[in-house]
Amino acid sequence: ADDRWKTPGQITQIPRPVVGGTETRGSGVLTGNAGYLKTDFIRLKQLTISYNLPTTLISRLMLTKARVYAQGVNLWTYADYPGYDPEFVDFNPITATGNNGVGLLPQSKSYTVGVQLGF
Repeated sequence: ADDRWKTPGQITQIPRPVVGGTETRGSGVLTGNAGYLKTDFIRLKQLTISYNLPTTLISRLMLTKARVYAQGVNLWTYADYPGYDPEFVDFNPITATGNNGVGLLPQSKSYTVGVQLGF
């Protein structure tokens, strides 16, 4: 309540109070920017690390190739976005309503480790 709009010309992130709550999006339903969210983000979407075993070692095992690998998907996301996923923003600018991704499941992380052999 202390950070809300109180006097004309004051700049704050919290809109002025009106009858029935606070004013939506600043000076009117279709103007102002209080309803907008910062959705820029940085995401490490996929990372794969692999190592091909040397041919001198794998030829003794009667293999043509051998590879060991590890892979991760959706490993890290940095965002100031308050919802689960900044790639999905459910906001209707005409009605100024939306749930900003609330109730959505976040993208799942997955890890894979494996060995690939060629005979």
